[in-house]
Amino acid sequence: MLKLSIIGTSKIVEEHIKVAVEAGFELFSISSTRKNSKNCKKLTQKYNFKHSFNDWRIAVSHSSKYKDISFLIAPRIQDTYKILKMILNKNKKKFVFVEKPITTKINQFKDLIVYKKNVFVGYNRIFYNNIVFLKKNLKKINSVVVKCPEINRKNILHNSVHVISILFYLFGDLKLLNKKKNKNILFIYLENKKKLPIYIFFNFKAYENFSINIYSHRKKFLLKPLEKLTIYDGINKKVHSLNKNLVEYIPKLKYQNDEHFKNYFKPGFLNQMKAFKEFIKTKKNIYNDLVVSKKIMLVTKKIIS
Repeated sequence: MLKLSIIGTSKIVEEHIKVAVEAGFELFSISSTRKNSKNCKKLTQKYNFKHSFNDWRIAVSHSSKYKDISFLIAPRIQDTYKILKMILNKNKKKFVFVEKPITTKINQFKDLIVYKKNVFVGYNRIFYNNIVFLKKNLKKINSVVVKCPEINRKNILHNSVHVISILFYLFGDLKLLNKKKNKNILFIYLENKKKLPIYIFFNFKAYENFSINIYSHRKKFLLKPLEKLTIYDGINKKVHSLNKNLVEYIPKLKYQNDEHFKNYFKPGFLNQMKAFKEFIKTKKNIYNDLVVSKKIMLVTKKIIS
């Protein structure tokens, strides 16, 4: 059985632990980036980890002695680089699942790219069933309109970057061509290699769900929230009964799927963990590696610059 050493004890870590058990991993050790973490003790007892460490550095050194142990690291993004670097320097053959988007500092990717065959980057939204469905079924796309309510521009690096990862996954490498901004709005125009127009509106005063609108002739694919896919195909014409001149055009609903209500696990998490397990076993190239992660962060940094 594959063993897993986990670094990080935030609330999201427990969701990863659940799917790791479901996917067949043995929980080997857990540690925190914060000394004397109360949550570390709770998770150790609740999920019967064999080992628990107050210092993540000791955890890395201890786990590196064993051949069949892989790592899942989910610290604060400012700690991810140093933890990942230490793990890979200790043993170049270890496989690491990184829950965060690695780093916001592009120059740090230079030191890590050599390990691209060992690192699995956790952009979990690309493992949503709805996103996988779109990847297989999207054809002849006319345009894409994305709406991102955000707290501020800086938060885009940590939050909306996951939306940008979806766009990369569905449409390939993206290039930023235009940008307009004022105090509360940031408008971005991107294109992929096929010149597909992609518009992103960041609204720093909005209170709504993230949404991705994909237009394909008479069809519209709507992700809103990102876990819910609605497909419209064609238009229904509705004439008002009291005023024949009043006509309303309503999109025809063809399909709807909300992943929030499908299972016990957070959307995408189980698919993601199974993909990581397959990556360890087969050692085959994956889409969500360090190279793609760097491309996503490059575009994201240009967006907020």
